[in-house]
Amino acid sequence: MPIHNILPSLRLRIKATGFLHSGNWWNWKNVNSPFTRLYLITGGSAYIRHHGREFHLEPGKLHLVPCFTFWSCSCEDWYDEYFVHFTSSLAGGRDLFTIQDYEYHLDASEREVELFKRLVELNPDKVPDDYNPHKPDNKLFPRDLHEPDINVSPGTLIETDGVLRQLLAPVLHTGHGFSEPEQKAIKRFKDVLEFIDQNLQRTITLEELGEYAGLNPTYFSDVFFTTMGTRPIEYINRKRIEKSQYLLCASSSSIAKISDEVGFMYVPYFSRLFKKFVGVSPALYRKQHAVYT
Repeated sequence: MPIHNILPSLRLRIKATGFLHSGNWWNWKNVNSPFTRLYLITGGSAYIRHHGREFHLEPGKLHLVPCFTFWSCSCEDWYDEYFVHFTSSLAGGRDLFTIQDYEYHLDASEREVELFKRLVELNPDKVPDDYNPHKPDNKLFPRDLHEPDINVSPGTLIETDGVLRQLLAPVLHTGHGFSEPEQKAIKRFKDVLEFIDQNLQRTITLEELGEYAGLNPTYFSDVFFTTMGTRPIEYINRKRIEKSQYLLCASSSSIAKISDEVGFMYVPYFSRLFKKFVGVSPALYRKQHAVYT
């Protein structure tokens, strides 16, 4: 089934964009960011690894790294790229590039080159001061993941959104499309998912979700599992961990405070779940990625 009925809810937010001439210092391991990266390589050569594959970054290629993906890269000499870091949230707080599989490595055309040039021209203030992916630029990394760009003119916001959507179109063409169960889940649980996303900081009970959906709690849990492929509590915990990843990067708050902010009463439980989903402890993740030191 087509995905046109969910795309109207897509909200794009650019975190950084620019042109990078890199050298052999572009060697990073185990990067994991709460935003998606799109590269267009214009010169030189490098390699990037994620999803169990190694990709050759060479001229004329577009490459996408979805958010919450562990990746590593290497460059023996030099390479040039246009880049954009962005979020792509759908109704319910889910990210477009975490709910479908796409081709991550594509051929680019002159059209994509011109689009990237325009994107950078429109957003000269979004060039990072530091290109270390473990150290997101504080001025480009607000505490609120979806904070609007209130200092940018409406015309620039609209054109930026349009240019980014055109850059993403070749990637979206490779998506497998939502299955019928996924379509039903999106339609049936849209309001429930939005409710969860807006209330992650507090206890959310199965009874409350069932009432919100107009279903018996046990039946709601079974239907949610059948259509979403995961139990409600598992979904809620994953969304809480994703939010905590962003806060660990963009906030100087203690791990205990962040645990509380995303709805975990006990820090040890939060730490265990974080390591289960992310692969490292909250403290190590912050050490590797934090804006604040």
